[in-house]
Amino acid sequence: MKKSIAAAVTALALVLSACSPQKTETAAAPAAAAPAPTPDATMQAVIAHHVTAVKAADVEGVLADYADDAILSAPPGLVDANSTFVGKENVRKFFVWLATPAVLPGAQSMTTTNEIVGPNTLLFRWTQFPGTPKEVKGYDVFVFRDGKIVFQMTAPMPK
Repeated sequence: MKKSIAAAVTALALVLSACSPQKTETAAAPAAAAPAPTPDATMQAVIAHHVTAVKAADVEGVLADYADDAILSAPPGLVDANSTFVGKENVRKFFVWLATPAVLPGAQSMTTTNEIVGPNTLLFRWTQFPGTPKEVKGYDVFVFRDGKIVFQMTAPMPK
């Protein structure tokens, strides 16, 4: 009888353990690797292309420099009430505005200097209508990922 009770307890223990949720240790998923820094030469090349395309009012050429999830931020009221453009198709609105006949001459007259200020980050200083009463200065900050612009903030300087 003791043997049959022991066998029944053993069988019950096996059934219960098979039906109970099993605690298993799982390895934590590895963190996604950060994208490699965009080389300085790549950032400089993208900005050179960007300036050429802007001056030519080549909106499609400009947009080729941007990631699909790019964000462009300009002072409120510069283009519209908000002037923050999220996503490449919304960034297009800024460059369509920049290519209008009323605005394009400033972009075409622009002189620029670039400075790499950190990993994936370029400071872009510009002057429109240099040396004239219409002169306007400002700067943009560009952030890159995988050779594309993912963030741009543009800021004209107050006169």
